[in-house]
Amino acid sequence: MQTKEQLETFRNLCKANNLGKVDVWQHKQSGNWIIGRAGIEKIQGLNNIQIGIEVAAAGVDFAVVKATAARTIERKKLKVESLGSANAKNSQVSYYAEMAEKRAKSRSILMLMGFYELGVYGEEEADEFKQSKNVGAPTLDDVEAAPGARPTQPAATPVATEPASTTAAAPAALAESGEPVLVIRASEKELNELNLLIANPLLDADERTLLLSKPVDQRPAEWVARTIAGLKKIYAERQDPKTALEAARKQLRTAAAKYSKEMGEGEYNRLMQRAQALTAKPEELRAEARQCQNQFAVAA
Repeated sequence: MQTKEQLETFRNLCKANNLGKVDVWQHKQSGNWIIGRAGIEKIQGLNNIQIGIEVAAAGVDFAVVKATAARTIERKKLKVESLGSANAKNSQVSYYAEMAEKRAKSRSILMLMGFYELGVYGEEEADEFKQSKNVGAPTLDDVEAAPGARPTQPAATPVATEPASTTAAAPAALAESGEPVLVIRASEKELNELNLLIANPLLDADERTLLLSKPVDQRPAEWVARTIAGLKKIYAERQDPKTALEAARKQLRTAAAKYSKEMGEGEYNRLMQRAQALTAKPEELRAEARQCQNQFAVAA
């Protein structure tokens, strides 16, 4: 939810970039403002924004792309970088590199022009952001700022400054009282760090898919910080093959012990023996532990 000042800033930005109702709409569920692909390209063209694209990481079932957006104002070059990711969980299309590129491009442009700090997203961020799925949603002419709403972090000049550690974004839901719930978002620096960690090949494919089941920039700052710390610990453990194997053995034994009643003695004994197999590979043991968790957690 935006204050009157922030809403006015957003309206002025839209006006300055010739954005109309066909370019801008509101996401019904979260209240976030969405700018369509044509609107993003309009912003890029009007402001002579140059985009650089680089594949940060890619695999069969995912892609992470880095976009650099730059423009020159009075001989001063402004530049920002952002990452976009796509995988089977957060993209309905299977051309992941192209979708990740679209997301990275729109984020970098919106950041450079001051939209992103106001809780504005590109439509490529999520399928539910599409205009066709928000028919009848409020337009800028319909919405008034909510009284008492807390302001988001003001936009920073996108050069030579460190981003704030967190940014208050638009509410993702309503509390039982009906009051908007503000979600604290992570900084772009933290999001970039997380995306690079998720792209690390030491992470199993299904672990990566689970983490990317929702765009990371829509996750709360607390989740981002916790996940970064957890991944760093995991990678430190998996760097050494022997340590990685012992950790995977322990993970499978722990899962088997936790659900021993649900799985029965036969399956429990099989998993315990499997954990000690001389030919076992860490990634295989971790996969079996996750399968055990998924299969028996509901019954527990």
